[in-house]
Amino acid sequence: MLLHQTHLKIEINPYGYRRIAQQHLAEEEKLAKQQQETLRGNYKKYEIVDSVMADGTARRCSF
Repeated sequence: MLLHQTHLKIEINPYGYRRIAQQHLAEEEKLAKQQQETLRGNYKKYEIVDSVMADGTARRCSF
């Protein structure tokens, strides 16, 4: 039996659900990894800006 959702065909069988769940889990893990990398990058930028402001470098560089 085939179900049509928009233009996506999904075959329903006992093992199909497991395959779809595994694919979904893999996508979620990939997204989580990307978000973690983005968060680390943003935190490093924050630390740099914070240290520049704290040690007076920004004040010395301003015109």
